[in-house]
Amino acid sequence: MGLFGFFNLGCLYTQVLIRYVISYNNCYTIIVAYIKPIHNAINIIKQNPSTGTKTNIPEFDDLIECISTKEETDPDSLILNEFLSNLRTLSPSERAVFNLYAENNTAKEIAEKLFLSINTIKTHTKHIYAKLNIKSKDELLLYVEMLKESGKKII
Repeated sequence: MGLFGFFNLGCLYTQVLIRYVISYNNCYTIIVAYIKPIHNAINIIKQNPSTGTKTNIPEFDDLIECISTKEETDPDSLILNEFLSNLRTLSPSERAVFNLYAENNTAKEIAEKLFLSINTIKTHTKHIYAKLNIKSKDELLLYVEMLKESGKKII
């Protein structure tokens, strides 16, 4: 692979580093000795970000470790886990109403589907909001969407 063959590797980070090294030192040896291992490490991370694979480059090994533990320390993940925990506190009736809200039904539609009065649905809604620490149906739907995107199941 020639000096400029690295530009076709598809990794913007590698390309930026190569351009910097070329413009600063104009030395092919530096590129081969330093950039190629970095590029290989980036490919390892892309292929197996959470497997704990070692690249023998301390900075990249730290990055892999950080990525693999992100779910445990990510504030969004902590909030979602709290939401899921609160979701388990719903009564069966509240849970039925929640599930229908999660499918983007209106209170009127939920009342019709569950054969309940609109006032009963409103009461369940107040309890659901209080138990889940949310203020609106939009917030409820946002949490549902975030849970879907993160791959977590709404039990």
